[in-house]
Amino acid sequence: HDDRFFGVTALSFGERLDTYDTIYCQWVTLVSTALEFVRMQNYLKRFNNRIYLSSIRDALTGLYNKQGYQTFLKESFEEARQKHRRFLLLYASLDSLRQINETYGHSEGDSAVTVLANAMNNSCTTYERCARIEDAEFSIIGYQDYEEDACQRMIYAISGYLEHYNQSSLKPYKITASFGCYCDFVPMNVKMEDIINKTISEVEESRANRQNEKSSPYYR
Repeated sequence: HDDRFFGVTALSFGERLDTYDTIYCQWVTLVSTALEFVRMQNYLKRFNNRIYLSSIRDALTGLYNKQGYQTFLKESFEEARQKHRRFLLLYASLDSLRQINETYGHSEGDSAVTVLANAMNNSCTTYERCARIEDAEFSIIGYQDYEEDACQRMIYAISGYLEHYNQSSLKPYKITASFGCYCDFVPMNVKMEDIINKTISEVEESRANRQNEKSSPYYR
């Protein structure tokens, strides 16, 4: 089709001496046009899919962004309630991101964000979605037949990943996070906002406890 090469056609008349006519040339032209049409359709589908993925993906970490988070959060919440499965919502907030940015530069801040993103993503199975919803805020969403301690095991896995990174990276700062989670069946009288607010409150409580620990003269 014009300068685009799709393939080769071969025409045989057996032992008879003959050659192709204008009908065969028209047929080849129509086949080329049809193939080009199919190619353009596939290209547009791929292009639109990439646009959609870029709209719900975070550019720095590759995780879902806030838009993707809100979409999957609502879907998972409704599915968990209808199918009577445990709904899992885990929040993680990177501690001291502002301090890292101001002291060591934004590139180091981006590096710290990426480390926590990898820790969160590595703790997920195929049943969960991981999202970066703010600069230093992350979330994991899922609904399955989870055990009661599923959230705690995820938090242990994330914390273990961060601890191993802190020991091996030799960075002048430590990457830590505060957590809040919910993993239970969803009663009919409970709204999604109630679970979100409860989880965020646990994050704030976790951060306050960590700050109180650091203020102790025996912390170091």
